[in-house]
Amino acid sequence: TTLHYASLISQLIVQAKRLVRELDPNQELEQLRLRSLKHEIIVAPESKYIMIVIQTPEAL
Repeated sequence: TTLHYASLISQLIVQAKRLVRELDPNQELEQLRLRSLKHEIIVAPESKYIMIVIQTPEAL
């Protein structure tokens, strides 16, 4: 469901932002892309909102 994805993605973004800052303090997370056999999730965090796109990946 949408609320389930939003909750999990929000937690993931916090961790990903922390990781990027640890690797290079001058950089920040702009986009996160995850792909499985069933779905592709693209996340673009902004200051006041997080855009989440969930799509079915095309076969290669």
